[in-house]
Amino acid sequence: MDIESNFLLDNELTCPKCHVALKNIDVDFRKAGIWCTCKTCRKSFDIPVPEHFCRTCNAKSTFEDVVIKDVYAYSLKANGITESSLNCLFADAIRKFLIEQDLLVKSPATFQGKSGAQHSFDIVGFKGKGSEKPIVFDLAISTSGVVSEQPVISLFAKIFDISTEKAYLIAVPKLSENGRKMAELYKISAIEARNQEEAINSLRKDLGTV
Repeated sequence: MDIESNFLLDNELTCPKCHVALKNIDVDFRKAGIWCTCKTCRKSFDIPVPEHFCRTCNAKSTFEDVVIKDVYAYSLKANGITESSLNCLFADAIRKFLIEQDLLVKSPATFQGKSGAQHSFDIVGFKGKGSEKPIVFDLAISTSGVVSEQPVISLFAKIFDISTEKAYLIAVPKLSENGRKMAELYKISAIEARNQEEAINSLRKDLGTV
């Protein structure tokens, strides 16, 4: 009886005493089980005792002490990273423009609706300290070239629950035909823009009617 590596000769199982090849399991040989060897002291043992340690506080615990939970990790795909970066650039430019228009700006902002649900907007502007109804802005950016109607539906669901002065959807680079029709039906001002300058120019023209 010995460890498997001592039976290997030219990648074949061979008896180290009589040098006969071992072909048939349970006839020429049998596996006795698993045997572990410590890499530090080289001591061998049959059943290892696992031990865990916390990477934060370095506390040690056994397998019986720990609570096993699934921990998920998420990462953005390449197009998600691009859309996220564009979203930040557009939001920052629009936020600065609204401040220049003497609006009180929050970005992002969350409001509780009449239903009790919490609704988030990319940018919110108020005409003054006494203004109760906000002007809300959501950004929808598509790297595929067309923004679907889904952001329009999402924005309508939010403003249906919250009293707003006006609602804008900034679609980059453009909104689908269904999206345009829905925006008009829901009284959402849809602004299509290929870049920040186009978005701000359209807002400058439209905000005069607010």
